[in-house]
Amino acid sequence: MKNKKNLYLDPIKRRQFLRNSASSMAGAWLSSWPWQKLAAQQDLNAITDDWDTGIVQHLLPAVNESKMLIKASFTSALNESPLLKIQTNRSQRSIQGFMNDTQGEFWQFYADELQPDTEYELTIQDTNGNSLCESWPLKTFPSSQQNPERVRVLFYTCAGGPEGEYFGVGDRRGNLPIAIRQRLLKRGLSFAPQAAVANGDHIYWDLHTWQGDRAG
Repeated sequence: MKNKKNLYLDPIKRRQFLRNSASSMAGAWLSSWPWQKLAAQQDLNAITDDWDTGIVQHLLPAVNESKMLIKASFTSALNESPLLKIQTNRSQRSIQGFMNDTQGEFWQFYADELQPDTEYELTIQDTNGNSLCESWPLKTFPSSQQNPERVRVLFYTCAGGPEGEYFGVGDRRGNLPIAIRQRLLKRGLSFAPQAAVANGDHIYWDLHTWQGDRAG
């Protein structure tokens, strides 16, 4: 195995990381199309739901030209630090996870010294080498010295919030249903953007507060 090394770093502050680099986030894009029109577009959706999530609940990736910050949560607590395997055709390395909570359900992986404009295959494994979810690709941004001919970016906002009900334009209760949010995101991803930029509220599953479940 080439270029293998384990890193165990202090938590990286999300706001600090995003201030210093362009980022790519995963989430959902909201809209107000009638559900009937969304259903009629099913044949245009080339993205399927066949990715094996394993015991992973969510993945939040952020990248720039040489670094990756991956945050993940799991359906059950992990007693030992998971590993993020980062692989290309020429190299492979493993990054040790850093626990973000007190129970072992939330972890982050910080990798640096990556090559710009390079697609990596990522795999999260336990200490025995068992995959905790299916592998997925993530590409670094071009360097400041590069001059790409084109770029396609997906922007979206306000993906969070509890699920509501939707009956058509101007007729809904609360937020949009998760199914509609996922449908809209998949439609955006079908245009193969090089990056997705999320704004607004998203996932706060690792936030514990004495104010209760509905605190803001």
